[in-house]
Amino acid sequence: MIKLHLDAEKNLLQQFSEQQSKRAEQEPLWLTDIREQAQQNFQQLGLPHRKVENWKYTNVSKLVGKGFQVAAINAMDSIDITPYMISDLDCYRIVLINGQLIAEHSDLDLLKDNVTVNDLATAFATSGNSIEEYFDKVVDYTSQPFASLNSMFFNNGLLLEVAKNAILDKPIHIINISQNTDADLVSYLRNLWLIGKNSQVDIIESHHATDDSCHFVNALSEIVLQDNARCTHYKTHFINQASYHVAGIHIAQQRDSYYEQQSFALSGELVRNDIQVRLQDLGAECKLNGLYRAEDNQHIDYHIIVDHQKPHGTSIENFKGIMDGSGHGVFNGKVIVRPDAQKSDAQQMNKNLLLTKRAEVDTKPELEIYADDVKCSHGSTVGQLDEDALFYLQSRGFNAETAKNLLVYGFASDLINEVSIQPLQQLLKQEILSHLPLVSHFEELV
Repeated sequence: MIKLHLDAEKNLLQQFSEQQSKRAEQEPLWLTDIREQAQQNFQQLGLPHRKVENWKYTNVSKLVGKGFQVAAINAMDSIDITPYMISDLDCYRIVLINGQLIAEHSDLDLLKDNVTVNDLATAFATSGNSIEEYFDKVVDYTSQPFASLNSMFFNNGLLLEVAKNAILDKPIHIINISQNTDADLVSYLRNLWLIGKNSQVDIIESHHATDDSCHFVNALSEIVLQDNARCTHYKTHFINQASYHVAGIHIAQQRDSYYEQQSFALSGELVRNDIQVRLQDLGAECKLNGLYRAEDNQHIDYHIIVDHQKPHGTSIENFKGIMDGSGHGVFNGKVIVRPDAQKSDAQQMNKNLLLTKRAEVDTKPELEIYADDVKCSHGSTVGQLDEDALFYLQSRGFNAETAKNLLVYGFASDLINEVSIQPLQQLLKQEILSHLPLVSHFEELV
């Protein structure tokens, strides 16, 4: 394993050196500095292995052994995006293929009064110092070598700026499509979202693969909420079961801002979401919900840090996992309350359901509290289906299979029902149902 990792690290550094020599004159000096610092961070950390605390439950050797090459940014000349749209969803649409903004499929003109949308390559060339003020300022590279790799290799990405006082009348749907032009390619997706003062926006971020081959997406997002901004962020994975998705999502919140993320990881061979929220000013509030499901040979991992830095901050975390077959789930949630963050309120809960004896979950909720006037709680549960509940349903005429399905669906449904966008809620319900061994008319029961 050590040799495998060392060979992969050497190959990645060689790729970076070759690319950097080609683009050094095309990018601003400050971006070159960011890339070179990311290279130094990566060299210090190396690719993660299970002796690293934050990766002790997640083995990336299979991913490392693929020897992925950086995907070209030039996308297909034409593509039918209909399969990746959400039925009956009235929204503003933004489409990216391998991290490249595709203007012809995006509602850029419809958004322009309230939202500025640009690809990062153009923003670097035309925005002067404005993007430099925010870009790479929120990312925490500590123990996150894949974040360093993203900063080293990303070619393009999405800059989204919601104007001050803008209240959008319908959600923005960002469709990320991974396209394999050849085997074993990696796409480095980069996002910078700036949510202006007193604005309000709902964003759906969905990830898709164009075929059943193995795709690897390394995504890194920075989200900045200014004073009194509100952002509800839905993140969904519709990748195939052979693909890999490793993402870092870093959020910085200013005074009285509200950030809500509802994350659904229901497919993929390996999915890792590193989420870090910093409540940087008075009265900031965040809510993080997550539902993950792992089946045979699948591994879903959530690592979360919520950092209360100022007084009167509120955070709520509610994550649920369903493990079937030999699926493996991981939840590691840490809440930090700094000495200045008096009157903080932090709640954290993780519940897991194991459907077979081979299923596995590692759950580790944590609190680090350095203030004395706070309300903080955390907890986790791991269990199987309740035998009494199964017996009760069967005593009321349901067969064993239907009774099991009802309990599994009921376990997941409370998080799905919190999705306020009805077409997305319906799609997620269908996704959960598709993983159940359905019997006749079961869908009518729910």
